[in-house]
Amino acid sequence: MAQVYKITIGNIFEEQKYLSVKTSKDADIFEICAGAQYVKIDDVFNIGTKKRILNIPVLVNGQSMIWSPSNKQGRQLIEKWGKETDGWIGKKIQLFHLENKMLIKPL
Repeated sequence: MAQVYKITIGNIFEEQKYLSVKTSKDADIFEICAGAQYVKIDDVFNIGTKKRILNIPVLVNGQSMIWSPSNKQGRQLIEKWGKETDGWIGKKIQLFHLENKMLIKPL
């Protein structure tokens, strides 16, 4: 089950290397290596909105990273493996780059 943590937006990007188009290659395959965590982001821009993101520890080409799937990607994972994120540990996903975006294919 995903856990909830509260951190500031500055800490998110300083502490972990995130999986993105810039940190991956087209057709990379990555593995979910630990349980997912929901993270609450403080409203540093003072617009009155709080947001939660799902952070998933992954292993990409031997390097540990954090992946924050989009809502669409999250729905793909739920459709393939169910809602219980602990059941995703050890699962592999292939990613594709298309017009500076990441598309995924759960394997």
